[in-house]
Amino acid sequence: MKRISLSLVLLLLATACGGGGGGGSSTAGAASSSNWSSTCTANALNSDNVMVPCANVSFSTTENSSKGSYDASTYATNTYGVIPSATIPTQNITTSYGTDSSDDVLSLSITGDSDLPFVHLTDTSAATAWASGWTGTGTTINIIDDTNTTIANSRIATYTDNIFQMRDSSGNVGTYTVEGWLELDLDHGTIVSNIAGGDKRNVTDYNSYINLDSASITACVNSSNQSISTWRCPSSWIATSSSYNDPSVTIEIVQSPGVAKDATITRSNLDLSGYTDPSTTWQYLKGFFENSASYDVVNLSLGAGAASGVVWSDLVALKENFSLNTTPSGTYVVAAGNSAAPCTDSNFVNCNIVSGMMVLSSYLRNQVIVAGATKDVSGINTIATYSNQAGVMADRYLMAEGDSGFDDSSGDIEGTSFAAPRIAGAAAIVKSKFPNLSGADVASILLLTADKDINDDGTDDFTSVSSTYGRGELDLNSALSPVGNLRP
Repeated sequence: MKRISLSLVLLLLATACGGGGGGGSSTAGAASSSNWSSTCTANALNSDNVMVPCANVSFSTTENSSKGSYDASTYATNTYGVIPSATIPTQNITTSYGTDSSDDVLSLSITGDSDLPFVHLTDTSAATAWASGWTGTGTTINIIDDTNTTIANSRIATYTDNIFQMRDSSGNVGTYTVEGWLELDLDHGTIVSNIAGGDKRNVTDYNSYINLDSASITACVNSSNQSISTWRCPSSWIATSSSYNDPSVTIEIVQSPGVAKDATITRSNLDLSGYTDPSTTWQYLKGFFENSASYDVVNLSLGAGAASGVVWSDLVALKENFSLNTTPSGTYVVAAGNSAAPCTDSNFVNCNIVSGMMVLSSYLRNQVIVAGATKDVSGINTIATYSNQAGVMADRYLMAEGDSGFDDSSGDIEGTSFAAPRIAGAAAIVKSKFPNLSGADVASILLLTADKDINDDGTDDFTSVSSTYGRGELDLNSALSPVGNLRP
């Protein structure tokens, strides 16, 4: 399996930061109004100095009269990943008898569908929310991530029966049937951003490569030049992948939408490599938090692993240093990390110090959700083996599927990095339905409506909060329900 390591720069990317804007902050006309009730104590810190999720004892949920548009046929899964016809440029290649200007690949045409993922839509039940008009419209999400790091070269489509043409030294044309594939250079922030939000769209910002394997040349026919009735395919004509220059082409691909398809996405670039000390790390991040103050949702699929010897009490002792010069209004989602660490009071090694600082900061603590990852193992849902556990941050910990949907030569590209934007997109959807809610309200509702039946056997696996699973697993449908379902 391929996981993005916290120690690498866990989970980073994006593209240039843009201005803020709290597009979802104004309250539209009320379609309906009702209250969430909860037995939580308001604004209480637990024994680990972590805020219990309840911004208010009750949440006044004034429903937005403005809804997003949704047509099921437009968003059918077979409409994602479509690739318009494209032709690979002519080039010279080497055959077994040498190279000259006549040894040309005349064309290699590609059409069809790619394997661009939409798993994030399925496992969050996003389309169910869209069908009710809750699409994230009017909300803003800032993705704070690394825009410079390519994390994988992912094969997203395999092509068969494409046409590979060559001339012999006499100018005669032979046509080969080949297999090839399309690859993307993937950066972390683009994947994270596309999971969180943004509508279905045609994109051209992928570097695409056609690769030819010598074993893939399966046939030679004369159909492309019927005038040469005596054409025969010399068995010595074999093109190898080493002699075939993979042409870089830019093609258009239909991108599947993110969870909050109508949210406005902004990406802010940063690089946490080299930051391991809590105080200096906070000082670096401080400006990003302050510049994100007006966003409805902020996603940080990034972090820094706590060094050996660091314990939770070390961060608690520094919590007064985790201050800001502004008061953020949105919901902040941060990845838990990928070191399978327990994150307890006495064993905080390899846990994400960024998530720890955020849940301890008096400026952010009741607005923060720490994202752990789930995984389906042999048909049973559970916490992913790589995911850091809830530990001392259990009251702010919420899980979602960690599979990005992409893979590379090593296997699945997965991590808490990709659980976080699912939760961020869900937060934007809740905000789009109830625009009067604060970022802290939205965070509490998502945490308090979490599904505690982790293995999906029909019985809750714990009550209230778990040191492994935190508050449980994201349940977007319950979070959108204006009646009950809050679990203290």
